[in-house]
Amino acid sequence: MASPKLVPVVLTDRERRALEELTRRRKTSQALALRARIVLACAGGAPVTAVAADLGLTWATVAKWRSRFLEARPEGLGDAPRPGAPRTITDEQVELVIAKTLTERAQARTRTGRPVDGRGDCDEPDGNLADLAGVRGSSPI
Repeated sequence: MASPKLVPVVLTDRERRALEELTRRRKTSQALALRARIVLACAGGAPVTAVAADLGLTWATVAKWRSRFLEARPEGLGDAPRPGAPRTITDEQVELVIAKTLTERAQARTRTGRPVDGRGDCDEPDGNLADLAGVRGSSPI
């Protein structure tokens, strides 16, 4: 029986179906699937320590994801933003680099300046991908 001090995890039919689907889908990250299993077990009325023992986790991990679900429902099971410096290259710049890499053929030359294949073209880009796309952040890609 769950602790009387804890707020019970009550799922709507839609939430239960979505969480069960997350545990079965092949494309779901293992971390997200585990979080869904935690919430489903807690919704079944099992105490935090029992859920932890059944899933091979610590009680703190179960308590963390249980409380995040109660605060934000299914959206609370996602990863939080990571610390660190903000991105210096936009999604559009990344897309441009990929598009140019896939569509343009750069001229690759040896140290002597002669074309690699004798015609002046090859499939390998010459230089840094950021140089190829004409973008430059504070650090190379």
